[in-house]
Amino acid sequence: MSKHGGWKWDGNPCDYDPENEAPWLLDENGNPVLTGTIKCVSPEHARLIAAAPDLLATLQFIVEEANDPTIINTARNAIAKATK
Repeated sequence: MSKHGGWKWDGNPCDYDPENEAPWLLDENGNPVLTGTIKCVSPEHARLIAAAPDLLATLQFIVEEANDPTIINTARNAIAKATK
């Protein structure tokens, strides 16, 4: 798991009524990471957002452990998009 911990939604973000409520993205301690009006495009997008810390940690691991320069550069480019 990444240094940011795992994230999870407090419910299904696609089930919220955006006029009256909003989903919260929570860290491993239950503290809000993201709140506010969020339009859910799809459940798949919601899961991808929640998985972001673990995906970043995986890319960082690949950069440290991979031997293939193409794989390393691809991972570095994705990390740069996520962190800059």
